[in-house]
Amino acid sequence: MKIKVDEKLAEVAVLGGAFFGGGGGGDLKLGLKHAKLAIELGEVDFKPLIPKLKFITNKKKWSGHLMGKAMREIPEEDYNLIEGLLN
Repeated sequence: MKIKVDEKLAEVAVLGGAFFGGGGGGDLKLGLKHAKLAIELGEVDFKPLIPKLKFITNKKKWSGHLMGKAMREIPEEDYNLIEGLLN
């Protein structure tokens, strides 16, 4: 599974107030920064990250942690892991 971020997804994230680490209703400036970064970086293969991500506590039913949420706040440690793979 790959997550591809395009301009439309980034726009939705910014309108929500933030992207990834900022959480819903967060700082708009932070949301813009992360949306811009996401567009520039494109995509990341998500499945190999599941065992390493702290916010996913049930690794066997990991999709439940993402269901029904366009955006989800994640710990800074998880954000840094994902960002490190994109650079």
